[in-house]
Amino acid sequence: MSVGDNVDGQAASTVSNFKQLWQSTFFQYTQNITNHISMFTVLGNHDGGPPSYDNGMFAYEQELTMPTSVSGEEDIIHSIMEMLILLF
Repeated sequence: MSVGDNVDGQAASTVSNFKQLWQSTFFQYTQNITNHISMFTVLGNHDGGPPSYDNGMFAYEQELTMPTSVSGEEDIIHSIMEMLILLF
């Protein structure tokens, strides 16, 4: 699990800029690990720089998705994520 501040959001303003940041500064360095190990990311206060917080969040949601399953296990994952959010 990442702890946020994955990209320098102040260096971007558009959704396209944010997506490029995720590709060049996050995925480039984690691709060898994430090819075979699951990773959960958390947004930090620098992942969406002012005044483009909405664009940063939109790009994040497009580039990274939470795993789901047809067996209902996604409810467990969402519960865990909600607990983690409350802890931090």
